[in-house]
Amino acid sequence: MNIKKLFLLAAFALVAASCAKNEIDAPAQGRTLTLAATLPADGPESRMTYAPDSRTPHGLTLKWAAGDKLHLCFVHGGQYYHADTEALEASHITTDGKRANFTVTVPAAIPADAAFDFYAVYQKINTRSPYNGGYFEAGTANYIFEDYEEQCITLDREGNTQKGIIRPALRYTQKNATAATLGSMAFEHMGWVLALTFTNSSGAEMDLPASLRLQYDRESPTSFIWNGFHGFNTVKTDLNSGTASSSASGWNSKACVHFDINIAGYNWLPLYGQKLAAGASITLYRWVISTPQIEPMRGYMMRIGAQSENRTVTPLFSKTVQSGKVYHVRLEWDGSALQWRE
Repeated sequence: MNIKKLFLLAAFALVAASCAKNEIDAPAQGRTLTLAATLPADGPESRMTYAPDSRTPHGLTLKWAAGDKLHLCFVHGGQYYHADTEALEASHITTDGKRANFTVTVPAAIPADAAFDFYAVYQKINTRSPYNGGYFEAGTANYIFEDYEEQCITLDREGNTQKGIIRPALRYTQKNATAATLGSMAFEHMGWVLALTFTNSSGAEMDLPASLRLQYDRESPTSFIWNGFHGFNTVKTDLNSGTASSSASGWNSKACVHFDINIAGYNWLPLYGQKLAAGASITLYRWVISTPQIEPMRGYMMRIGAQSENRTVTPLFSKTVQSGKVYHVRLEWDGSALQWRE
């Protein structure tokens, strides 16, 4: 089995936005700065505005949108100061959407001209649960990711306007900054995207699976992969070191990518109640944060009303991944067995 066929790398190039201003705006009184935020030049393009493009599998387009906010962390003298920017105004976004001006206020507790470490994170917050993740942990430079990511499996808003779209996170870091030297923010990706194409080759129409997941066969002492169902556990990244971690006690919840799709009674899921015709395929998307090295993962499927899962006989090979990339895998259900499709 050819790993290149199992993991088809798709890098989506973005042309950097041009902007009439080459300099950031001058600081206003009160050490309030207007900083230009630019988006990554390539990768899966995280959640500003999503739209499938004309490619198959689809790519994503990335644009800032009115109402976007940044989560900020300032570190000085062993103290951590957290804040959110004001909601982005449409007039502060370039016409191509690739660059935007955010107002950032340096905390008054940091002396004028003093150096500090500065971190900014962008992640679209689920408006239904604004306090369940999507913020900096008190007294740290740890960013806690938004909960309910297992519900975010599409590139559009199918089924529910409050959820469904994947919500990758972006970060910007500047060490030993001052109010005078704080520069334009060039954001970078904190994770990557797994695109899972599921094909119904059974010869008959079927309900979409209740869930699909990819999971390690055994615990790994060095490899971490997460996004999906995690219950009441938190998943976070230390912006200082870039290390991701989870509070879960069970190793398997830190070694899988989970897709909630069509669970009975879960009518808030974006693909709830949908079916898949014979011979048809559907591609599901998940934003993933992990260590660079991914261990072999086996595929699992739970069908509607089933008492047990179907799983692939063989696992995927191990893989090295890069943030800002899209990796494709393919699963096929023939009516009796789940298998990887080349």
